[in-house]
Amino acid sequence: QEEPRLQPRFVAIEAMREKRTGMACDERSPVSQLQEEFPHVDFLDLERDDLVEIPRGEDNEAVRKRAADFFDNYLPHVQS
Repeated sequence: QEEPRLQPRFVAIEAMREKRTGMACDERSPVSQLQEEFPHVDFLDLERDDLVEIPRGEDNEAVRKRAADFFDNYLPHVQS
């Protein structure tokens, strides 16, 4: 008998979003729209009450710092 395939876990993480330049192409669609288009993705992180909004117009250094903070502080605590 064939083993059931495990589906990969996809989670949208606000801290790992694209650089926010203020241009429309760099802004995220509403979560409700994303959930319809990507039902296999967990968007709960984007709906947290304590979510700190990423400021528009961040420079590359701010993006690097945000990514480093995620890898240093958040990623080690993620459970599979």
